[in-house]
Amino acid sequence: MRKAISEAVNSIQSAGFSHIKIELEGQLNRNQDESCDYCLGDGYQECQDCDGEGSIDSGNVVGVNHQVVYEECGDCWGDGVVNCQECEGEGHVYSEWSSEDNCQEYIMNSLSTEAREALTYARFYNDGSVDSEITFTMPADKVEYALEVIEGFKSLANEINYDEDIDVRGSGMHVAVLQSGSYP
Repeated sequence: MRKAISEAVNSIQSAGFSHIKIELEGQLNRNQDESCDYCLGDGYQECQDCDGEGSIDSGNVVGVNHQVVYEECGDCWGDGVVNCQECEGEGHVYSEWSSEDNCQEYIMNSLSTEAREALTYARFYNDGSVDSEITFTMPADKVEYALEVIEGFKSLANEINYDEDIDVRGSGMHVAVLQSGSYP
C-alpha cells in the first residue's frame, strides 16, 4: 500500500499539484433536541423565592389573631414557578454536537500531533445538503494522515449516533488536488 501511495503522490506532484483537499460529508443528525435535565422537559422550575407557593410573608401581622399577611411573589408573579434558566423555558436543549466548534474540536483531539501539524486547513460546518462536513487540506506527501481525519469523523458520527451508520445519501467523500495549501 505504501508503494501505491508513493506512486500516487509522485504522479500528483509531477502534474504540478502540491496539496490534497478532502471533504467528508454525512447526515449525523447533530441538532437533536434533548430534554432539559434541570426542569425535566417542563420548561419551568419551582420558584426559589416562594418555594413554589406563589406568595411570600410580607413581614406584617394583622388582626387580633395575629395573622401573617402574605403578598404575591415578585419573582413568579404568584404562579409558584419560573422559566427554567437552563433551557429558557423551552423544555429542551440542543445537543452539544449542534455546535460546529465542538465537532471540529472532537475530531482534532482524535488526531496525532503529526496529523494536526500536516493540516494546512480544516473546517467543520453544516454545508446545507447535510448537517456535517469537514473539509481539510494537507500536503500531498502527508496524505497518509488523511486516514486519521476519516477515523475522527467516523468516531464523531459514532459518538452522536451510537453505532448507527453515517447517512451519506446526497453526500460522501470528495477529493481534489490543489496547486497550493491555501484553501478556500
